[in-house]
Amino acid sequence: MAGYFKIVPLYFLFSVIIYAQTREIRFEHLSLKEGLSANTVLAIHQDSRGFLWIGTYEGLDRYDGYSFKTFKHDPDDSTSISSNRIWTLFEDNSGTLWVGTWSSGLNKYDREKEEFKRYSHFPDDPKSLSSNEVKSVCQDINGQLWIGTKDGLNRFDDAKEQFIRYSHDPFNSTSISSNSISSVCVDNSGILWIGTKDGLNRFDVAKEQFIRYKLNPSDPTSINNNNVLSIFEDNLGFIWVGTYGGGLNKFDRESKQFTHYIYDPDDPASISGNVIYSIYADSRGELWIGTFENGLNWFDRQNERFIHYKHNPNNPFSLSDNFIFSIYEDNSGILWFGTWDDGLNKYDKTKKKFLHYFHIADDPKSLNENGVRSICEDNSGNIWVGTDGGGLNRLDKEKNQFTHYTHIPGDPGSLSNDFVYSICEDNNGNLWIGTGGGGLNKFDTETKRFIHYKHNPDDPTSISDNSVSLVYEDRTGTIWIGTTKSVLIKYDKKNKQFVQYSHNPSDPLSVSQGKVYSIFEDNSGVLWIGLFGGGLCSFDREKEQCKHYTLLWGDSKSLSNNIVTSIYEDNSGVLWIGTEGGLNKFDRENEEFFCYRKADGLPSDMISGILEDNHGNLWLSTSNGISKFNPGDNSFKNYDVEDGLQSKEFNSWAYCKTKNGEMIFGGNNGFNIFHPDSLK
Repeated sequence: MAGYFKIVPLYFLFSVIIYAQTREIRFEHLSLKEGLSANTVLAIHQDSRGFLWIGTYEGLDRYDGYSFKTFKHDPDDSTSISSNRIWTLFEDNSGTLWVGTWSSGLNKYDREKEEFKRYSHFPDDPKSLSSNEVKSVCQDINGQLWIGTKDGLNRFDDAKEQFIRYSHDPFNSTSISSNSISSVCVDNSGILWIGTKDGLNRFDVAKEQFIRYKLNPSDPTSINNNNVLSIFEDNLGFIWVGTYGGGLNKFDRESKQFTHYIYDPDDPASISGNVIYSIYADSRGELWIGTFENGLNWFDRQNERFIHYKHNPNNPFSLSDNFIFSIYEDNSGILWFGTWDDGLNKYDKTKKKFLHYFHIADDPKSLNENGVRSICEDNSGNIWVGTDGGGLNRLDKEKNQFTHYTHIPGDPGSLSNDFVYSICEDNNGNLWIGTGGGGLNKFDTETKRFIHYKHNPDDPTSISDNSVSLVYEDRTGTIWIGTTKSVLIKYDKKNKQFVQYSHNPSDPLSVSQGKVYSIFEDNSGVLWIGLFGGGLCSFDREKEQCKHYTLLWGDSKSLSNNIVTSIYEDNSGVLWIGTEGGLNKFDRENEEFFCYRKADGLPSDMISGILEDNHGNLWLSTSNGISKFNPGDNSFKNYDVEDGLQSKEFNSWAYCKTKNGEMIFGGNNGFNIFHPDSLK
């Protein structure tokens, strides 16, 4: 358990408000495969020389960031470590590393000789260690070393190399409450706190008296469980106490009262379990709690709720195991989590560049489906997300909560289908939603009801297909619709009629054949249509005629691919075409295309979305991450899953730029939000 406390500036607490929005942690894993001596990690500590020491069930490991060196017990070498089962690690003020073992006493490490000096329990020697099971080690402000064991508390007299024992006396109420000690810590004011199987103890070193804090059934502000496993003091001076069965307790030393945080199966914001083996406050003041079999918790102090992190076999970046035995932050700000069955988990906060929203199983206000197909910001700043089977989700960014709108059988005012492929807000504030089988929906944001427009074979003015892939409003207020069939549709709001434009093989000026994949109106009023297999069209709305641009084999100045996924005009008036064969820059004067591909720096030739930041850079979502493209020097900077992207693949139609300049891109594992100016 923890052997010392960190002093953390108060202003770091404000970072938790920002952190609460990220929700996800991407863990890196270190286990036997990387050289760890065992997958059971009981203790973690970084020494003054920068080495990370890991106490496991099969040895003591020293990690330099690249490889492990393991120290193991050798029965033929008295200078080897006394046991391979390591309970606790602590470095004192002189830089000496102390190692407490499961059943073979305490070890003092000589760095120069790489040898260990052993301190053991001897039944006939009252000045020896009181027990060979060493659970915790710490040092007080006077430089004295304190050792908590299975059979009493010990103070080490370094000059005489003797131990002074403090044991429970049933006839002395000022003695320690129990000899079975799990955690010993010194707080920032120099007070010694001891966690035992029979209560929490505060030790007055000067008077050598213990003050006991135990469960009092008649006092709801007393500690709620006497079996204390872990103790930690945060930067505000609160003492946090983890118990075996009573969850987490916060002790206010001024009021001398405990606040209880226990698991509630009906409250997804409660702590995930009631057996707390580890507590840690990092350099930002954020509180982390490790449980037995119920994963890791991050405590959102502002909202008094817990965010849970658990092992997910379908997510390679999830926590590797749900039993969190040890937590530690190194000097670079990396957090390490030791598990019982599956090694070390590493969380590098500096790697996270993108906020990631995704479905959380035990959070009903999270995104309800990870497959994101469409994204739109409305005039009020709400983010609307269309999903693959989860219907429509609305994100309130201030509250960081999602509201779900789904198809309800028997309710004609609900969403017509839960596969939402496109979302568009018109100039009247109505949302238009294209679904995969339920036709077109218009959502009235005031009544929260949906009006359905579906295909009627007996009505030629109805929508021609119920699978609507794209909805777009031009500057005149006309709604343009793409369907899975090779049809472009115009919706006449005034007459409430749909007009179809289909491919006519005998008319070269008709719409190209292929599913409508993208629609974009440029600054001059030209409507551009991108098709799946049919290339690019410029559509003359007055003449109702198309001009076609397609791939011409052998012509390097033609469109690079006939699957056009996205169209965008930048602030300088250049038209950019995203295809499955690269990014195309269109020279409208000469009607020529210049293509950028993977060989030029793109992470993939498959372009899903195009957005422009406030500095003229294009941001491209692809099938292999996100890329920032500078048209001035033709340079690319690419980002991948290690930077916090929802996955390497992004979906067409699932992208949006908000009014404050944030970019949103979605894929099959939720969506990312980021502001380009925040990325270095």
